[in-house]
Amino acid sequence: MADAEQVVLLRQGVNVWNAWRKENDSTPVNLGDADLTRADLAGADLSRADLAGVRLTSVQLDETNLANANLTGCHIYGISAWNLKLEGATQTNLVITPPRGKYGSSLGQMYYCGWSAQLVMRVRILTCFSAEQHHLQLRNQE
Repeated sequence: MADAEQVVLLRQGVNVWNAWRKENDSTPVNLGDADLTRADLAGADLSRADLAGVRLTSVQLDETNLANANLTGCHIYGISAWNLKLEGATQTNLVITPPRGKYGSSLGQMYYCGWSAQLVMRVRILTCFSAEQHHLQLRNQE
């Protein structure tokens, strides 16, 4: 369960969050299961954060520091992700489908994929895993 005070700080913006992180570097960051849909987290220091199960749908993650973060089970459909710092991050069972019902019932089922740091750093997810077609459509942004 997410620390409500930390979620409020993060929602105040990256500058506020990064200043707090600098002053509270030893404080564990627990954002687990928080809904951060459409948040602008570009440049945020989320290193060593517990982000398990966080809804990151349509989030800006450009140049975000996720080193040693736990991303297990995060919902990452529609993220913008370039130049991430992912060294040591746990990236298992990432949910890459749109939110249930957004694009019809055929995509309502959840599928999971483990991403390598190199893949997440270099692509923007445009459309995701189709239950019928079993493929992932990605567009390289280099």
